[in-house]
Amino acid sequence: MEPQTRFDQFYRVHGPDLYHYVYRHAKSYNDADDIFQELCWRVHTALEKGHNISSLRKWAYGVARNEILKWMQKKENSLVCYHNDGLERIVDDADETDAQEENEHTLHSLWSKIASLHQPYQIVLTLRYGQGLDNKQIAKELRISKENVKVNICRGLKSLRKRLPVT
Repeated sequence: MEPQTRFDQFYRVHGPDLYHYVYRHAKSYNDADDIFQELCWRVHTALEKGHNISSLRKWAYGVARNEILKWMQKKENSLVCYHNDGLERIVDDADETDAQEENEHTLHSLWSKIASLHQPYQIVLTLRYGQGLDNKQIAKELRISKENVKVNICRGLKSLRKRLPVT
């Protein structure tokens, strides 16, 4: 099958789900469009070059994740935007309670503190607590040892505790 035909078929089948995945993390159509365009270009280029990709869908999601992480590094306060589902949602004021507002503020504060950590700690904490990956998955994703993941999580949490107010 020709690369263009394979890409077209891939795009029809997986494009909408991949775009939703990217948008869910970018929280902005403009940013999602930029990230998705880069993702499509990478998939198309890989197919044109004849790379032997056994599971194109799985590979594309990995590329999407990496593109999102690159975008996060470029964007100011990226971790806050990436993880705080509550910050940019539209809510009915009648349904909003003081407790929800307090939780939103606390969550925003927490992610801004994580964003101020050393980059390796940011990444492992984001993958662990933001995406729910276990240590083995993080190690595979970052191509580091499981022990290194544990150390970075431990050091990241220790550094985070120093930055949080004592209650």
